Amino acid sequence: MDIAAERAYPTPLANSPLLPLLLLSLATQRNAPKSTTNFKEEYDYVIVGAGSAGSTLAARLSEEPCVSVLLLEAGTGKPPLLNDVPSLGRNFWFTNIDWQFMTVPQRHTGNALINRQIIWPAGKGLGGSSLLNGMLYVRGNHKDYDNWDAQGAKGWSFRDVWPYFLKLEDNRNPEFLANGYHAIGGPMTVEKPRYEAEMRSPLYEAAQKMGYNILDSNAARETGFNILQGTMRRRQRCSTAKAYLVPAENRTNLDIVAGAHVRKVLLNGRRATGVQFDIQNRTYEVKARREVIMSAGGTNTPQILMLSGIGPKEHLQNLGIPVVADLPVGENFQDHCGTITPYLLDPSIATTTQKVQNPQNIQEYIDNRSGPLAASEFVSIIAFLNSMLVSPNVDYPDHQIYFIEVPKEFPEQQVGFKPEVYEAIYGPYENNSMFICLSQHLHPRSRGIVLLNTTNPYDPPIIDPNYFADPDDIRPIVEGMKTCQKIATSESMQKVGAKPFETLFPGCEQFYGNDDSYFTCIARGAVVTLSHPVGTAKMGDPRDPTTVVDPLLRVKGIQGLRVVDASVMPTLPSGNTNIPTIMIAEKAADIIKQTFQCPSSYEFPNYDFETDFSNIRSIYDFWSYGR
Repeated sequence: MDIAAERAYPTPLANSPLLPLLLLSLATQRNAPKSTTNFKEEYDYVIVGAGSAGSTLAARLSEEPCVSVLLLEAGTGKPPLLNDVPSLGRNFWFTNIDWQFMTVPQRHTGNALINRQIIWPAGKGLGGSSLLNGMLYVRGNHKDYDNWDAQGAKGWSFRDVWPYFLKLEDNRNPEFLANGYHAIGGPMTVEKPRYEAEMRSPLYEAAQKMGYNILDSNAARETGFNILQGTMRRRQRCSTAKAYLVPAENRTNLDIVAGAHVRKVLLNGRRATGVQFDIQNRTYEVKARREVIMSAGGTNTPQILMLSGIGPKEHLQNLGIPVVADLPVGENFQDHCGTITPYLLDPSIATTTQKVQNPQNIQEYIDNRSGPLAASEFVSIIAFLNSMLVSPNVDYPDHQIYFIEVPKEFPEQQVGFKPEVYEAIYGPYENNSMFICLSQHLHPRSRGIVLLNTTNPYDPPIIDPNYFADPDDIRPIVEGMKTCQKIATSESMQKVGAKPFETLFPGCEQFYGNDDSYFTCIARGAVVTLSHPVGTAKMGDPRDPTTVVDPLLRVKGIQGLRVVDASVMPTLPSGNTNIPTIMIAEKAADIIKQTFQCPSSYEFPNYDFETDFSNIRSIYDFWSYGR
């Protein structure tokens, strides 16, 4: 345990005298597996990226003793112990476990942001973005997956993917298990945060008075105010590295190599034969007997594919890269973005920084794993809503809202506001206790693109989410902001002194008093990413010219190459993408296992989830789910 290294991270706990004791308590859970700098010349499977998908896939494939697996990760093999504290995730932006990307200047939003650019956090290290995310346990809507299937991703309907949502889950809350929509025994531990913000009960009360349902959005219906669960294990962050790789670390057929920056996929004609990567300023090549599998995420996967000659022909030719396969890699780029509205809380309520630094709260977390340090990045409530009706008959929400306690550092450093904009809005209140309501569109029509900036694999890619290219994408966000305003100013929220900032958003003053116009102006001024990039290696019918991979996740026209991560999603699911990404990797592992058979072990079955649940425990008949 390196206390000096932990203190170097910009957390509110860096100077706490209780830090050594806290670190000792966190160290009772391993947050990363043993990694190695030694590797063989050849493996059956080489997986690029150890994030939410890659960690899952490496663990599942290496369950089979007759195959060898190499997992390569560009980031660190030793994430900080403090990263395990659930309330601190955002404190690790701009550190060595973040790729620290930025988008290009946006055309349709961003006039209140520095250079009109969006800050783009992305996890870098064993566990990937599950090191930085808000740990919210969200599956999406069953219609999302039925839509995938209808669009050509055959075998990915909700009926097909539902068993894998169960397979990954180990739910620790009996009241959730009792409703029949959850499971125990999977690698990902899921539980309710043991923290009750002062505003949480008033928020629920206000929502109920307005006619909204309070529910488990991962059960029969999604629309309503969600009872929050997170990917936590005994109220510490449960990354995919902790969940999947730590239990697999001693397998002799799995090598986990961190600090390995992949330069490109090696190709012999139209067959992937291995990868080229750098470790400590030396370049190596390793062969893949069976397959190379890209699991580097929605922005890094398309970058590596294009560096390898797989991508849009004209773009690659302009950079002098020989074209191996002319495919729309980097296109179909989608992301959830959101707009925030700020509110004050009663002065008697401590700020989040004060809460985290309070020695009593630190001790409470050490002793009981409860209190402010156990908060899911201080998210109190999320809701999935429909713009048209409070309680619609059709369960398919079009926007999501979050109520989050925030410190001043969030708007000051992590939104990217121009200094004068931050000062105008937040300056008078920066030392007050505050919360934001963030509204995001769930099904944006806008499409962006990821392209190469240069042929240097260390240069960040061009990231253009192209937010609001379709102006209709603003409408659901504005509807959510209006709901935020109604709830935050409700009689129930007066119990915690909630009230809107009196400062107005610069450039939007003339619209104040007209909620639609004012909130539209704010959305045009600034958005934040929800870090849900998908679609850049679209899955679907191989005859569809917009697809990159087929429903078995094989790259079209290239043998021995698959993509297994969020980039294959044809469209965004209705909510946060971490759990759907893990689901994709779970299903991909079974798809790949069907291509081989270990002679000295068991015969891999054609899985019949209707009669064999393996480690799944659920009392619900999933075939009839939502039907």
